[in-house]
Amino acid sequence: HHGLYLVRIGTAKGIDTRMRKNSHKSWQLRPGERRLLILLGDFLFAWVALAIAVYVWAVAQLQDQTLMVFIQQRLQNWFYLLPIVWLILLVDSYDSRISNDRKKTFRSIMVSALIGAVIYLVIYFASDQSLPRRGVAAFLGSAFLLTIAWRALYIGIFSGERFMHSVMIVGAGETGRAMVDVI
Repeated sequence: HHGLYLVRIGTAKGIDTRMRKNSHKSWQLRPGERRLLILLGDFLFAWVALAIAVYVWAVAQLQDQTLMVFIQQRLQNWFYLLPIVWLILLVDSYDSRISNDRKKTFRSIMVSALIGAVIYLVIYFASDQSLPRRGVAAFLGSAFLLTIAWRALYIGIFSGERFMHSVMIVGAGETGRAMVDVI
């Protein structure tokens, strides 16, 4: 085998050392585009988690009220900030070494949920007014589960071979093979 070889390298699944002559052009995302895609998905699912939390909290305490009346009477303005706080807690998970690895992603999201719970507990016990335990617990639980599901979907789709970056190696015989093996 003499000539040019195309090797696909992926951060999530290690290195594919199969050598190929000419490969079809694939759609690849730059690191910034990957982070933006993850952030947009997290943002969308954080708002879905907020809707789930409001619904769960309202169903538990409706007492002959409509959902809209419950929202107008019981939902405090700070509750709408929970999705933004969740995204801030997830900031560590946007690193490409973490976002493409299932185990590291799960650990990072779990730590974010635990930090969020600890912060809420500190505020809850330090506050003089009654704060919504069910609503915040439902938000953290649903945000955690939806984010895990979204990230698993992201890793499954966007860390596949089609989205890996290509490297061209110029070498002949044993030298070319040695370079491929090193990468």
